[in-house]
Amino acid sequence: MSEFKTIAAHVDDLRMQLRQTSDDSIYSDKYLYKKLLDARSVLLKRELDKHRMVSDFNFMTLCLSMVPGVPVECGCTDLQCKVLVSEQELPKSLQNKYSLFLKVMDGDYNELPKGTSTTSKYLKYYKTLKKKTSWDIINNKLVVYNADFRIKSFIVKILPEDPVELSMHTFTSTCGCENDVATPTSCFDVDTSNFPIDSWLSIPMYEMARQQILGGIITEDNSNNAQSDLNAR
Repeated sequence: MSEFKTIAAHVDDLRMQLRQTSDDSIYSDKYLYKKLLDARSVLLKRELDKHRMVSDFNFMTLCLSMVPGVPVECGCTDLQCKVLVSEQELPKSLQNKYSLFLKVMDGDYNELPKGTSTTSKYLKYYKTLKKKTSWDIINNKLVVYNADFRIKSFIVKILPEDPVELSMHTFTSTCGCENDVATPTSCFDVDTSNFPIDSWLSIPMYEMARQQILGGIITEDNSNNAQSDLNAR
């Protein structure tokens, strides 16, 4: 089960724990969030490396608008080398030594295999595979090979490395993470959205972050203001 708490609530809890043994005023909200984020990444990777289930609430489902194009502008004008490229950049996904924690699906939620321009090029010599659709990430954008150019979007299910990065991505009502608004919307609100972490990992996350902070060198925050700096990115 996921822990339904905002980033600010998690930062406040960590600050309260630090206050018991040290002066917490020297730590900015942004610094504390970074330590929580590092601990979360380590814990989630451990769970996934051990093939343990993590809550679907940790994942975000996005709809990326796609347009015909070329992955890298380098003199490619032949229609055969054109593919579908996402209009928006993808947020970074958590990954381990095996794979990215990211799935790409078509409009019917059929999962597409990961491929590359090289594998796509050689598949054309196989009668049963030459029309197989696959995907890759190039220059932070989703690239889909052997896709019908009439397709306007693909669905991406991602375990984001930093949920706050999603606040920098805006999507329209026809393609995004929310479909009930008429204007472009962000997929993550720093002030109101829940920070995705399984409830049983919250205490280990705090402890790991606290140990990193107390065992490290801290840069003093002399801004002397009471406002959160989480939005200053």
